[in-house]
Amino acid sequence: MVKFRIGKVTDANQLTEIHLESGKNQPGGFMHMLGFLFLKKYYQILLQEKHSLIIVAEAETGLIYGFCSGTMDAAEHLRSIKSNKIQLGLAAIPAILRKPKLLRELIKRRKHISDDSNSIEYNTKVGVRNEYWGWRNDCDKSTSPELFKTWRDIVYSFGYSSFRGEVDSINKQIVLFHKFLGARILKEINLPDGRKRYFIEYRKKV
Repeated sequence: MVKFRIGKVTDANQLTEIHLESGKNQPGGFMHMLGFLFLKKYYQILLQEKHSLIIVAEAETGLIYGFCSGTMDAAEHLRSIKSNKIQLGLAAIPAILRKPKLLRELIKRRKHISDDSNSIEYNTKVGVRNEYWGWRNDCDKSTSPELFKTWRDIVYSFGYSSFRGEVDSINKQIVLFHKFLGARILKEINLPDGRKRYFIEYRKKV
């Protein structure tokens, strides 16, 4: 039986494993390429943020099947990433050594986080933001949609009337899922590698 609960710092290893697994099945994914050390440090940081919200789906054995992450304050999250940029950069070194082209992508994203006027727009920078939703490849995925809906409903229960997120157009099933649940596309952008990204928004029905 799988139960949902709030994520904690000691979950960082399992969240990293899931992100690495599911990221390989998401065309155009980037963060999983930065490797285990980077993602573990990233989730340790996110889990300690005051306004972060991570919901995990956990079996009775303690194995986490999947998780849905985000923040109630995207600006706080970006500030946290900035203040930990050295630790994150060091954690990314092994992956960069294996694939030097990753350094260029990291620099682009750093400019985005630093509000560089010439930066590429990758994600929402303010307000409530849904970030990542992943599941282990070898686990029953039947409750995965409920995991996302639970994250959404918790956001609404805290008094927020809307939240935003991003999804690449190439992930057609995920795009359809969000549309089915009532998300609307605010805008679409073209990334340097040719991908099209949708910025989406959910609004609580009244």
